[in-house]
Amino acid sequence: MDTSTSPDSNFLHCALLLAGVSELLPGIVNAELQHDTGISQFAFFTLSELSKQPCHGMRLKELAACTNTTMARLSRVITQLESEHLVRKIKLDGPGRAVEIHISDEGKARLEHATVSFVSVMHSKVLADLNAEELQNLEKITTRLIATMHP
Repeated sequence: MDTSTSPDSNFLHCALLLAGVSELLPGIVNAELQHDTGISQFAFFTLSELSKQPCHGMRLKELAACTNTTMARLSRVITQLESEHLVRKIKLDGPGRAVEIHISDEGKARLEHATVSFVSVMHSKVLADLNAEELQNLEKITTRLIATMHP
C-alpha cells in the first residue's frame, strides 16, 4: 500500500499523534521557560547550539541549519538575545554580510538556568511516564525523524 496517498488507519493514527505532540510540546516548554528564565524554547535551543561550539559561536547561516529554522526567524531571535546581552554579533571580514554569533557570559549563565528549567519541565510534564526502554526507543525514533526531515 502506498501510504503517501492512502494511509492505513494505524499509519494515520501515528501521524496524528506525532502532529499532536509537535503542537503541544512548544507551548508546554515555552510557558515554563518564559516563566522561569524569560526566554523561549527556540532561544534556549539557539543558546544551546552556540554553547556546544568550541569557540561558543558560529556563523548565522550555520546556526540556522543547526536550529532547523529560517534565516529570518533566527535573525529576529538573535536581535532579541543581543538586546538582552545574551549573544553578540561579530561581522566577518570579506565579501558578503557574513556574521558570527557568540554566546556571552550572561548568555551562558541564563542557559545554565534555562537548562535546569528545561530538564525539569521535560521530565515532569512530558517524559516522566516513559521507562528506560521507551526513552531509548524515543531517542532512536526522533533521531531518525530529524535525519529524514533535515538531512
